[in-house]
Amino acid sequence: MGIGFYLLTKQLFVADAYQGFLVAGPNGGLATTIASGAEGVPFKLPTGLDVDQSTGNVYFTDASSQYSLSQIQDAIDSTGDATGRLLKYDRNTQQVTVLLGGLSGAGGTSISSDGSFVLVSEFIAKRIRKFWLTGPKALTSEVLVTFQGRPINIKRTLLGDFWVAVNVERSNINGSSNGSTIQNVPTGIKINATGNILRTVDLSEFYGTANISEFHQRNRQFYVGTLRTDYLGRLSI
Repeated sequence: MGIGFYLLTKQLFVADAYQGFLVAGPNGGLATTIASGAEGVPFKLPTGLDVDQSTGNVYFTDASSQYSLSQIQDAIDSTGDATGRLLKYDRNTQQVTVLLGGLSGAGGTSISSDGSFVLVSEFIAKRIRKFWLTGPKALTSEVLVTFQGRPINIKRTLLGDFWVAVNVERSNINGSSNGSTIQNVPTGIKINATGNILRTVDLSEFYGTANISEFHQRNRQFYVGTLRTDYLGRLSI
């Protein structure tokens, strides 16, 4: 569900929905488990992950302590699950701690370019939270932005902004007696550190109504990930 390299050691850290938090060495091979839970609570659905390249610390999420990946629609339909967590793996102590609990569908996470905060998405609550790591607001959080849809992974750009993969919910008038239905529109939304929306990219032309899980920019190329299909998308837009 989430991967990230620590470039200094060439380790690949992995958040796996069923296996927990793992790492693969610089030569590849079988990944080894670092942790299967934190502070006495087992992981149920590890999701997003990001590595702080300046420290080697890893930030990742556990979407819920009640629902697994196969039950994710039940978690969304319940609308009341708020057992997700934002977690930190400290490279020096090799310990995993909980930074923020009570999250409603903790999805993706991304650290700022200066290491002062991390963003974490809540796909059930349809919002992104900002958790401060340093400064006068250290160890507090605030709602940064809300969406008309469900945000999943967050990826920082080279300039320090963030792309969010959002599955936007849009009413579709079908012309029948049943009225309108809700249609999914896969969307990439670019935000800055203060939550302002800088750009919106409608991906329905390329991916129809598929749910996307990642929208990542590298130079002028965009990469699209999804759990529901068997391909990786690459776009020049």
